[in-house]
Amino acid sequence: MAFTRNVLISVLLAFIFPHTASAVSDPFYDSFGSWGQSFDDLWGLKNMNMEDAWELATGKDVLVAVIDSGIDNTHPDIDDGLWVNDAELNGEPGVDDDGNGFIDDIQGWDLVSGDNAPGDPLGYGTHISGIIAAEADGEGTIGVAYGAKLLSVRAVDDGGNYLYSNVAPYLFSIASTRGKSALNIRPGLIKTRDRYSAAKGGLSPVIR
Repeated sequence: MAFTRNVLISVLLAFIFPHTASAVSDPFYDSFGSWGQSFDDLWGLKNMNMEDAWELATGKDVLVAVIDSGIDNTHPDIDDGLWVNDAELNGEPGVDDDGNGFIDDIQGWDLVSGDNAPGDPLGYGTHISGIIAAEADGEGTIGVAYGAKLLSVRAVDDGGNYLYSNVAPYLFSIASTRGKSALNIRPGLIKTRDRYSAAKGGLSPVIR
């Protein structure tokens, strides 16, 4: 009943207060009905009054580890928001320049393949990453914390299975050199969240 009431109120308000353009330039923020629905495409952000929140903070200097099926680092609404490990980027190829036990982890780590290329064959991690921190670049959509940086940790294989091996050690290695960080964890990984919270630097679980 509550959901139905909220929908009816939203429809009524749409008639009372005509749709107007916002200050956000990303097109999906100001569009509605793109998938046949009778409300704004990014109604969730507006329901949370994110424009008011963005006046206070946008996620700048926050690192969000997306522990999922990976992230497509070529996605135009995400590519510039990916975290970069400067020590490895500017270091020697094939050498663990930052000493964290993971060689050349420039933009995260793939626990499925055991390498430094955490791509996203399923697309789910990329979708979640867009919700979290899609860029405020005047194109596509916009994330809740568009100023944050995204760290890709691929822990879900092509069959949707969760791999726990090395998740905590890798996050510990990143947290020990970072300040405040956050996690986005798939439900299958929630059981290990207590280990994450103990990491140096204060990892704050953000579980959808």
